[in-house]
Amino acid sequence: SNNSSSSSSSRNGRRALRVMGDEQLDGFERWCRESGVRTGPLVHAETADGMRGVVASQRIGKGQTLVELPGSCVMRVSKDDPCPDRMYARYNDVWHRFAQPDKWYVRLGLKLLFERFTKGEESRVRGYISLLPKEIDPAAPVL
Repeated sequence: SNNSSSSSSSRNGRRALRVMGDEQLDGFERWCRESGVRTGPLVHAETADGMRGVVASQRIGKGQTLVELPGSCVMRVSKDDPCPDRMYARYNDVWHRFAQPDKWYVRLGLKLLFERFTKGEESRVRGYISLLPKEIDPAAPVL
């Protein structure tokens, strides 16, 4: 990534994109490289209405791999996983109450909190976590 932004008009009536480059993304991309994440021809971009994501920087061939993530870069949970932070009994209780397969998102949320606020820079997924907003506008949808 670079520290400049550029606009590109789009074809077929799609919204204009601005290629993003900032310190936060540079740190994320550095973490990706150091962690063994491999990507195809993709760049970070933002639409005129503020939606962030990635877009292809060149034509993508049929069957071309766009992203390869090592297992160490993925946060996942299963019903048999122990609570990530056994020191806090209150989390342990919630962790075990939500062991059902249809409640996986509660455990993932707890794991994210543990990775962000307990492990911090020592977290193996710190690059991903660094992209999450520090504050949320209560009126804005978060996906």
